[in-house]
Amino acid sequence: MPVKQVDKKTNMGKKKKKTPENVIWEFIIQRKKKKYSIKQLYDKFIPPYTLDEIDLAVKVLDKNNKIEKLSAKKFRLVEKNKNQNQSQTKKTTSDNLIKGKVDMTQHGHAFIISEDTENDIYIRTENLNRAMDNDEVLVAITKVNKRGRAEGKVIEITQRFRTQFFGTIQKHDHYAFLIIDDPRINFDIFIPKKNLNDAKNGEKVIVKIEDWGSLDSSPIGIVVESMGKAGADEVEMKTILIEKGFNLQFSKEVMKEADDFPDYIPESEISKRLDYRKPLTFTIDPADAKDFDDALSVQKLKNGNYEIGVHIADVSHFVQSGTKLDDEALERSTSVYLVGRVCPMLPERISNHLCSLRPNEDRMAFSVIFEITTKAEVKNFQISKTIIHSDKRFTYEDAQEIIEKKKGKFAPELNLLNEIAQLLRKNRFNEGSINFDKPEVQFELNEDNFPIGVKTKERKDAHLLVEDFMLLANKTTARYMSKLVAGKSPIPFVYRIHDAPDLGKLETFSAMAAKFGHHVKFSNPEQISASLNILLGKIKGRKEQNILEQLAIRSMAKAAYTTKNIGHYGLAFDFYTHFTSPIRRYPDLVVHRIIDHFLTKKEAYYEQSLLEDICKHSSFKERNAMQAEWESIKYKQVQFMMNKIGESFDGVISGVIARGFFVELAENKCEGFVDIDSLQQDFVFDTDDYSLTSPSTGQKLRLGDDVRVKLIDTSLKKRRIDFEWLMDE
Repeated sequence: MPVKQVDKKTNMGKKKKKTPENVIWEFIIQRKKKKYSIKQLYDKFIPPYTLDEIDLAVKVLDKNNKIEKLSAKKFRLVEKNKNQNQSQTKKTTSDNLIKGKVDMTQHGHAFIISEDTENDIYIRTENLNRAMDNDEVLVAITKVNKRGRAEGKVIEITQRFRTQFFGTIQKHDHYAFLIIDDPRINFDIFIPKKNLNDAKNGEKVIVKIEDWGSLDSSPIGIVVESMGKAGADEVEMKTILIEKGFNLQFSKEVMKEADDFPDYIPESEISKRLDYRKPLTFTIDPADAKDFDDALSVQKLKNGNYEIGVHIADVSHFVQSGTKLDDEALERSTSVYLVGRVCPMLPERISNHLCSLRPNEDRMAFSVIFEITTKAEVKNFQISKTIIHSDKRFTYEDAQEIIEKKKGKFAPELNLLNEIAQLLRKNRFNEGSINFDKPEVQFELNEDNFPIGVKTKERKDAHLLVEDFMLLANKTTARYMSKLVAGKSPIPFVYRIHDAPDLGKLETFSAMAAKFGHHVKFSNPEQISASLNILLGKIKGRKEQNILEQLAIRSMAKAAYTTKNIGHYGLAFDFYTHFTSPIRRYPDLVVHRIIDHFLTKKEAYYEQSLLEDICKHSSFKERNAMQAEWESIKYKQVQFMMNKIGESFDGVISGVIARGFFVELAENKCEGFVDIDSLQQDFVFDTDDYSLTSPSTGQKLRLGDDVRVKLIDTSLKKRRIDFEWLMDE
């Protein structure tokens, strides 16, 4: 389930004591005077309050725009806030409130996305009532304009997306405020002296909200991490994670649960499992990997077929429902992979030690074991909890060298697996799987995590070998579970679905591809994947490959988790799930629990509605993780380019909008923007073909055009690269 709102739970049934600012605010609005002096408040409220408490209350009221300071000793009531306060007390029935999620713009206003309305609801900044991006809220419609666009006001925040904020400490004698860095957030956080945890004035810190309070007072927070002398890179990466709603630390309770597990596997546990320690078993992972969450085994059977095992770390043995570990894993739902660092879903003791399938050590696994022919025909399979023993840890480079040279340790077994994987892949493409094989761009980082180079990481046979056997395990477990029932009801299960693409978007993509001389038609829905694969094959290695592959992916539907299976269009699988990465994906952990519970008790593990909520939450967190990854890449692009101002580069136009065009550089794939105001000619944006045209010369700038640009500016804060078009070069 999504994270619980702690402040509501802990304060349930308790009457809150009024804060000094609340008492003083009531005094001010009851007297209805327009101007006041600080001395009046001293005379009225000392005692029960101290001078410092009254000064603090005035500062809080001032920061919340309830009063306006005229001088050091005088202030006045802000009438608009009094009116707002009165209007907020008007009764609003739940019948006319709309439930939705906040989608905040960079300017601070927002739109409410709701399943109950066809169109989004616009919310002005002053009507957000401290709701922030991705918060779940109840909204009242305040007006509808002539075009039917609804405008509203946030009445209640039902679930907070963020509880941690990054900013600068503004310290006073007995308290402090956090001035939040995010310009879209228009309030500060009050920090009592006891909650500062030695944070210094002007220091960058992370603060966690302890009490959101009311609109009449600032939220109260506690400093949970001081950045101290941390470099800008570490600060920025942590900021990205906080903005996307990911916790940076594990609680003491979570860490204690992880530390309490023994380092050994009890004999009582071994006796419950299929002992699979004898067959040849190995892992294939990146060179810098520490969490080896999958392994492959292979042995020849007497009938000439092969028994191939896909073994996945048994995370469900350690992370069990109802524990703090599980609550935290669910809230995170995924590990987040930023450039040069990982924000893990589970503590390192679980992911890198207890569950890591390290060589020469017994490990608990959840396995899918196939009987398979040399022609890649699956004759039988078994799903079971196992004990395995990895004989070797290969890096992708090690395995690739053995595959290419046909010699080395376990060369016959590796090459056999590669041959079967190639046949599995061929069959998958023949059945309609789309061959997206976009090269991955990687930064070469120095010891300070500063990018000093960019390289393209090509996926070779060793990568594809592992991928194809993982796909086989995922597909097999999904199909198996789809047929099972408990009583008369199907077992609620997690499917990874991918809907068919929208034909309108495909037609737009087809028009773009035609500008590069590639003509592809999508008139026959049954031939869409085949047509795409032909095109993807043609553009491989060409300058337009990256752009067209990105556009093709954008024209596809987004994959998601759900209990309602519709198949996976991109893979051409009728049934598909995620079984193979429970160390870094919560849905995989859930799938393990469901399968194990049915195998042992023939019962459903989750209720349908609860499981669907988990699916929605996991899909949401996955999208946020992808956004965080992209933000970190953009930051590294800016870092890499910031010392190259004045240099010229060849590139290709990767996007065109009314304000200008984006350029992707050929040599390093970094992307920047050319503002239309910097162009020497007048250009007009053509919405039909997404181009810029000069009326005076007829010159046209289109997606995919080769251009030469000069770097004129970079901004780490905005994560932006600015180019100037060198039109005569």
